[in-house]
Amino acid sequence: MAKEIVVKWSGQEYPVQLAETDTVEQLKRALQEKTQVDPKRQKLIGLKTKDGKQATDAAAIADLAIKPNTKVMMMGQPEAVIQKTDAEALAAPEVQDDFDISAEAEQSLQVKDQPEVLEKLQRRIKSVEVKIVTPPRPGKKCLVLDIDYTIFDLNSSAEHPDELARPYLHEFLAACYAYYDIIFWSATNMKWVEVKLKELGVLGSEEYKIVCLLDHK
Repeated sequence: MAKEIVVKWSGQEYPVQLAETDTVEQLKRALQEKTQVDPKRQKLIGLKTKDGKQATDAAAIADLAIKPNTKVMMMGQPEAVIQKTDAEALAAPEVQDDFDISAEAEQSLQVKDQPEVLEKLQRRIKSVEVKIVTPPRPGKKCLVLDIDYTIFDLNSSAEHPDELARPYLHEFLAACYAYYDIIFWSATNMKWVEVKLKELGVLGSEEYKIVCLLDHK
C-alpha cells in the first residue's frame, strides 16, 4: 500500500510516494532527487516511530508516527551551495588576527572609511529590513553568531534538535549575554533561521535575549 509523505524544505512542499515497506533511507534518496540535498545532510525534524523513538534510516515507513495532513520539515543545504560557500571562503583574503595589529597599523587601516565600503554599506542599509526582537541595551557590544556549523551541527548523524545543538550552547549564550547583545545570522532564508532557533530552544530563553535575526538577504 502506497503512502504519501509531504516534506517542507526551503519554503516549498515535496510530496513523496512510498510503499509502507520502504525505509527512511529511501525517503531521503527520493528527497535528494527533488532537492539535491545529500541524505547525509538531511535533517528530518521530529520524525519518530510509533514507539516514540527517533526514526533511523532503517525505520520502515509503516512504523513512522506521522499524523494525517502533517508535513515533515527538512533542514539541509544542496552540495552545490556548500561547495560555492567553501570556494568563496578559500578565495577570501587572509583573515588578520586583530591582536596582531599594532595601534599604529590599526590607525592606518580604517577600512570603514573607504568610499567603496561606505557605498556598499549604504546600499545594504537601504535594502535590508531588520526586525528587532529585543531592543539593544545601551553600552553593550554586539556579538553576531552564524548558525550552521557554529551552534547547529549539520555534520551530526543525530535527528533531534537537542542533539544537534553544540554542547553547552545555552550556557555559552547566557555567559555572552552578560557582556554582549546577541544577533544570529545564516546564509539560509529567514523562515529556516526561525525554525532552527526555535527547535534549539534559543528563542524565548529566560537566560538571554536575542536582538534580531538576519538571513542571506
